[in-house]
Amino acid sequence: MENEQLSPSPLSIPCKRYRFREMPDWVRAIPQPPFPLMEAQTPAAKLGVRYERKVHWRLEGLHELCYIPSQWFMYHSRGRIRYCQFDGLLVLPERQVVVLCEVKYNHTSDAYWQLENTYLPVLRRFLGPENPWRIATCEIVKWFDPSTSFPVQVHLCPEVALAKLGAFNVHILNR
Repeated sequence: MENEQLSPSPLSIPCKRYRFREMPDWVRAIPQPPFPLMEAQTPAAKLGVRYERKVHWRLEGLHELCYIPSQWFMYHSRGRIRYCQFDGLLVLPERQVVVLCEVKYNHTSDAYWQLENTYLPVLRRFLGPENPWRIATCEIVKWFDPSTSFPVQVHLCPEVALAKLGAFNVHILNR
């Protein structure tokens, strides 16, 4: 299944939260948002949080200081200040690429819409138009179901650091 291309599905539509593409006027990295963080309430959410911790541990071990977990950003878009937290950023100096990571327990189209309509525009504005770094996206999942409805073709990549530019990458990390 390595480097396999999977066909898109026209049935995938964004949830309300990610329906609009953000076009930030400005962006700032912040250590934490100015509001209290919510704890995971449901068993499924708690499972997802545990899996995300495992992914951070694994990527920090492999990439050390080149992996930045859980970075918060404040930005101005659509007339108000908003906040978002990237699950992870993997900086690859040898390729001059930043891999924007979204961790999900199960493969879901929500990851695509989250990355495409919010996180990518925020990161592009943060880096600025003259920045030479390119951005790749990667959904990191424990379980991948190829029948999941998805808006674009998926590229399965064997390692996050091998994320392909211009593709929606999925890395399966279940060990």
